Amino acid sequence: MVGVPGRSKACVTCRRRKKGCDKKVPFCGQCLALGIPCEGYERQQIWLNSEGSSQKSYTKSPSRSPSSSPSSSNSESVVILHDSLTRTARAQKFTGLFWSDYLSGGSGYSLKASGITSTKWMKLYEALSEVEASLQYVAMALSTATLGATNNDTQLLGKSQQAYGLAMQQMATSFISPSRNKDGILAAIQLMRVYEQLFGTGISAAQKNSPVSQIKGFRKHIDGETALILSRGPEDSWSSMGKQLLADGRLTLINAYISRRKRSPYNNGWKQSQLWRSVTNSPLNQLIDILVEVPALLEDLDNFRDTLSIELYNSLLTRCRTCEGSFTGT
Repeated sequence: MVGVPGRSKACVTCRRRKKGCDKKVPFCGQCLALGIPCEGYERQQIWLNSEGSSQKSYTKSPSRSPSSSPSSSNSESVVILHDSLTRTARAQKFTGLFWSDYLSGGSGYSLKASGITSTKWMKLYEALSEVEASLQYVAMALSTATLGATNNDTQLLGKSQQAYGLAMQQMATSFISPSRNKDGILAAIQLMRVYEQLFGTGISAAQKNSPVSQIKGFRKHIDGETALILSRGPEDSWSSMGKQLLADGRLTLINAYISRRKRSPYNNGWKQSQLWRSVTNSPLNQLIDILVEVPALLEDLDNFRDTLSIELYNSLLTRCRTCEGSFTGT
């Protein structure tokens, strides 16, 4: 009908030109006579990109048959979108590129190499990031910072710092939440350590990326991780994920106490519990069982130099020989 929107049977080209159409198929005769392309008779679809605040699922109605009853035709099967589909494509791309570089092309370490590395928990990232938002933010910060540093892109480096700030804010919120996921928080702290080691920033612009600033930021995360682990204690009901996080994080924590030459809290109670034995008994963890004694040896050695105590000297000598025997017997 002329003048009624949506009722015209003319082709798309004639409707746009507001000319008469002979409605021939498959192509309009008027368009062929004028030598212009005929766009057919199907209406063009207009797509609007919209992000709803709570739109995370869609429904798909089953195909109806003439014999289907009214009750069966009203039934719907709900298809829930995967959580990764609700995230932005850019975040998925950046994070994927980071893990591809960090985990040896994205495939992870070989079975032989996994015995001498402390990053097995990285395989648990997907599951842990679903329950702890700060882990998503810090992974995004690492990925954008890595790409920014590789391509010398200052904009990406700035976005990285913004994402890291959001991770810190979310971490503070998670700490006070009664429903917090302890394993997710622990994983986020461990990944923050990696960020501080690679892209640590200071308070002022002059301190940015300076070695002193990076060391301070790294030590703060070491202290936070230690406090979180000690607050749970060896008697806590650690999940398999938590035990893997504990096993992978021990080396970095013990190395930190070695550099401070202070007794590590992990050789009292923790050594006897050996929670990590249920998830790994790799050569690396056997080595860490020996290294856990080194911070205490260094602290007592410093005390001996000040006091020259014979009793302390004999104790040090015995313990050093025990560690040496453990190395040769491993």
